[in-house]
Amino acid sequence: MLKVLPTGMRFDSSLVTMKEIIYTKDKAYQLVRVIREDRLKNPDMEILKEYFLCDTLLRKQGMLYFCRLIEEIEYDEIK
Repeated sequence: MLKVLPTGMRFDSSLVTMKEIIYTKDKAYQLVRVIREDRLKNPDMEILKEYFLCDTLLRKQGMLYFCRLIEEIEYDEIK
């Protein structure tokens, strides 16, 4: 199950840059771009991920979500 939480959007002339976080299972992703799957004909997903500077592609209900994995960090609390 994908859960999308909006954190803001910026509108350019022809491009919408999204700053949303998607949570799925135990991982978090920064949403970069959403495209309807039927708008693409035989796409090379690796090229599209490279073009959008993404490392992850998620699919749900005919939509493609190009995302970047948000890495978890290990840290020690300073007291």
